[in-house]
Amino acid sequence: IGLVGPFSGIFKYVAIYFYEVIEFDVQEQNAKGGLLGRKIEIIREDSELRADVAARKAEKLNLEKKVNFITAIAGSPGTIALNRLATQYRTIFINFLSSADRIQGREFSRYAFRVGANNYTQTSTLARFMATKPFRKYYIISPDYDYGHDLANAFKKQIRQHIPDAQVVGEDYHLLGTRNYDFFINRIKAAGAEAVFSGSFASDLGQLVRQLAICLFQHKR
Repeated sequence: IGLVGPFSGIFKYVAIYFYEVIEFDVQEQNAKGGLLGRKIEIIREDSELRADVAARKAEKLNLEKKVNFITAIAGSPGTIALNRLATQYRTIFINFLSSADRIQGREFSRYAFRVGANNYTQTSTLARFMATKPFRKYYIISPDYDYGHDLANAFKKQIRQHIPDAQVVGEDYHLLGTRNYDFFINRIKAAGAEAVFSGSFASDLGQLVRQLAICLFQHKR
């Protein structure tokens, strides 16, 4: 199994986390005899969180390492690139993470399979839960690429369905690797938001939550 992921850069620890989980599962399955009587091996490559690099490394795994499957810890652009490569080489690609709509829409590949939650399932579940809460003024902040925009749009559709009296009082999109969220937090405060919906993840989400918490603590004081 070829595994492509950002094993360097700002999201390195995310790739390592997923790799260790996958490796644990592989060891467990190998102890039971492997898959169809064969030992499973993970061969990993660094995508540097770049779609072109992900495609090049996946092609290397396919042509040089002769892997049977490709999987990836990739953002949506990288996953789309791997969809195309899967079609080109007729190699099975397992996508367990990326959820942008066009991955299974206009970039669909008959050789690519998404086995994780999509935007609808994530936002539908959240909207149903938030309908039981008193919050009705929502602010959206999400990463500025396909996934972030698609997730925000899915959330807006779901709250219209499950929380008809809810309002989206603001909407912003940030670059990956943003370190300072003061600009966005000031806009959230000015909009009078009661709840924040975010598609941010990894270190971006950590920074956003940390800075929001500091802001709220200072406000209460």
